[in-house]
Amino acid sequence: MLTDTEVARTKPDPLREIRLSDGEGLHVALLPNGRRYWRWDYTFCGRRKQLSFGRYPIVTLKDARAKKLAAQKILASGTDPSRARQHAKIAAATDTFEAVAAEWIALQKTKLHPKTWIAKHTRLHQYLLPALGARTVREIKPLDVLPLLQAIERQSKRDTAHRVRAMASEIFRYAAITARGEIDPAALLGDALQPVQVRHHPTLLDPVAVGQLLTAIDQAESLSPAIAAALQLAPLLFVRPGELRGARWTEMNLDAIHAMWRIPAARMKGAGMKPVAERIDHLVPLATQAAAILRDLKTLAGDNPLVFPGVKSAARPLSDATLPTVLRRLGYSAEQQSIHGFRTLASTHLREIGFENDLVELQLSHKIANPVRAAYDKAARVPERVHMMQAWADHLDAMKAGRVVAFTGRVLEFGERSGAAL
Repeated sequence: MLTDTEVARTKPDPLREIRLSDGEGLHVALLPNGRRYWRWDYTFCGRRKQLSFGRYPIVTLKDARAKKLAAQKILASGTDPSRARQHAKIAAATDTFEAVAAEWIALQKTKLHPKTWIAKHTRLHQYLLPALGARTVREIKPLDVLPLLQAIERQSKRDTAHRVRAMASEIFRYAAITARGEIDPAALLGDALQPVQVRHHPTLLDPVAVGQLLTAIDQAESLSPAIAAALQLAPLLFVRPGELRGARWTEMNLDAIHAMWRIPAARMKGAGMKPVAERIDHLVPLATQAAAILRDLKTLAGDNPLVFPGVKSAARPLSDATLPTVLRRLGYSAEQQSIHGFRTLASTHLREIGFENDLVELQLSHKIANPVRAAYDKAARVPERVHMMQAWADHLDAMKAGRVVAFTGRVLEFGERSGAAL
């Protein structure tokens, strides 16, 4: 049997390869250039074969003997050790974080809005893959993930750090589901990160300033009918900007006693991530003012199924930049008013004038923890929501007319409102 001294001190022959045997087929191949490689000769199904165990001294004598013993056990089980190694390499390639993440992000493409998917894809390639991609999922530990999250924090990107941690958790859970991982090493790291900086969508709240903004919207010039209507409806309906821009005429019922817009569950935020049973259409009662705007717009729509067709292509909805750009042209900066900020405006004022929090949250389509209760509320509280949406439209008109100059705190009882009766 060999010793480390013998392996290290044997001089190479410049003309031929020297073989230093350790017994049972294990030997060191000493090449003319002085390099030493561990090799093991064995027989499988009557054929002579050879397996390489790596280069000495990176692979020590002790390591080589352990590798030989492991290979002998595989051979004794009736399996070719060379074929087993090939299979292990293939399995390792599919068990890497990069391989699992590639499968996971491909699945998300069928569930997420394209912009959301692109954002996740970008974060995956920018933050996670460079640090973890080549490693197998099973070998990754919490302390392997934490430094990369802390590096993101040091760039003053707290929100991004939390988003990356959440995405890593989803990938680790997917690995566990597909039998390529066992734990989620990113699960508890949220507590090790700095708190998320909550950022509110900017909006005007002072009634006088709001009234001036609404007047500016009504008097805006050189706008297409679709853009003008969308901008007028944004504060009236306070839906999410993407839900507004994607509206279709088939979703509108303008002929009912109380006009209604039913936004399909598939178009609502996060619809693709919810079980089918929890996907619920969102009802938006249309106050008389909103219904009038839509009826006028419908006369110009022709056969276009889109309520708000785009400027460059009528086959696509308005782009997400169109309405914010108009606000900027009207003199309102991004720090003063955003389209999404109209939701904050409605939420704040509706509570101030006395509408209960749950009803406001329901109309905002904010998540309700109990899906059964959510479904019940969406159906059972429609009359209250019809009343609230009309009261809100009247309140906006009052601000435009200068009749509301401060938050009053006045409580409206169900069934009471200014304007036409329910």
